[in-house]
Amino acid sequence: MSEFNQYPPTLKWPNANKADERSISEVTFLDNGSKQTTLVPDGHPVRLFFPYGDARPNENKFGMSYRYAADLDGKRHTIFANGKLHEALQRGGVGPTITLEVTRNLVPMTNDDGTPWLDQRGKQRVMTEFEVSRVATEDGGSIDEFVEAMGGDVVGGAY
Repeated sequence: MSEFNQYPPTLKWPNANKADERSISEVTFLDNGSKQTTLVPDGHPVRLFFPYGDARPNENKFGMSYRYAADLDGKRHTIFANGKLHEALQRGGVGPTITLEVTRNLVPMTNDDGTPWLDQRGKQRVMTEFEVSRVATEDGGSIDEFVEAMGGDVVGGAY
């Protein structure tokens, strides 16, 4: 691949089955030659700017994913969102020139009786949940604060 045909790095959250990815505690950039990845630890919010805001659906052997372009710290990244992340981004109001703060949290799973759901190795199973909130200003003010500061009225919340 030539320098003119470089793909942006992929932004993703750690795979719970890969010990080297699970152990990260801050945003980490990995360069494996032609495949560059930025890993975001669970529970760590990242502020993403979406220049286009649209997703390109892609069917693969794992099911449907949605490809987004997003900037993290001024650097373009590609996000291959699963259904949960795509739905959370849509609820959060993703669109052209929108900045969203995204956090992935691991939530312990339990059986119907409230006991921990364990896998074959005795490790508790977890599921992921995404929190997405819209950011209007670089200093972190909410969209409601931004609208009010510009002299507008906020009716019904941010979005």
